[in-house]
Amino acid sequence: MGTRGARLAGKTAIVTGAGSGIGRASACLFAQQGCRVAVVDWNEEGGRETERLIREDGGEGSFIQADVSDAVAVEAMVAKTMARYGRLDALYNNASIVRGYGGPVEAEEDDWDATMAVNVKGAYLCAKYAIPAMIESGGGSVINQSSVAAIQGGGPPLSGPCAAYTTSKAAVIGLTRSIAYSYGHRGIRANSILPGLTDTAMVASLLDDADFRRAMIDSTPLRRIGTPEEVAWVAVFLASDESSFVSGAEIVVDGACWLSQGVTYPEPLLFEDPAAAGS
Repeated sequence: MGTRGARLAGKTAIVTGAGSGIGRASACLFAQQGCRVAVVDWNEEGGRETERLIREDGGEGSFIQADVSDAVAVEAMVAKTMARYGRLDALYNNASIVRGYGGPVEAEEDDWDATMAVNVKGAYLCAKYAIPAMIESGGGSVINQSSVAAIQGGGPPLSGPCAAYTTSKAAVIGLTRSIAYSYGHRGIRANSILPGLTDTAMVASLLDDADFRRAMIDSTPLRRIGTPEEVAWVAVFLASDESSFVSGAEIVVDGACWLSQGVTYPEPLLFEDPAAAGS
């Protein structure tokens, strides 16, 4: 999943939604880089499996079951992490859901509320309780998972409108900026990661469709689908001291797909001939 190193040696991180996908890849990679990881997920089976993978690989991690939309559970999650490891240096707000497609007219109110509860309220609650612990530890990094949907206006790339998800991920960017602005003087950094369509269970039904997968690849300048590990490496950078002056930023990780706005490029590409490029 990654190369063992010490980029996060001595640090402790909370990774939410760590029971699968990008969250699992990040929790495992954090541990491989020397971090002690609180593996947080509402799904015990998935969380325990991530914990097992970390320990099997020689890392240090422990599962904490929590629903990030529940303030009591989130406060307890941070307290357990501090009691177990004595400090907190990074929070990766990765937990999120996609519920319901369509624009605002088609969106069901229940889907809207459920999406906001996890994607926005969850990130807010985790920050609310984790930031004081990070300040107590001497400062730290908040990493919030947004999405290219926040800047495209649709749902996951090429999947069509998804008003609740899109709005929630745009709100995460606003929350990130507020954190960076409000607590920078206390040693807190905050940044957003905006993944494109990444090969995870959340979008498996989309990527299992051969035509959709082909369209995604054709409309991505790098001509492939991203992996959870590629997003995880960005999170490692943001959690590390290497990014010590990076705060309030949005980092897109999508192979430049969002720049194409879903347009399938012709084959061969225009200006593929070097001579034509100069004319």
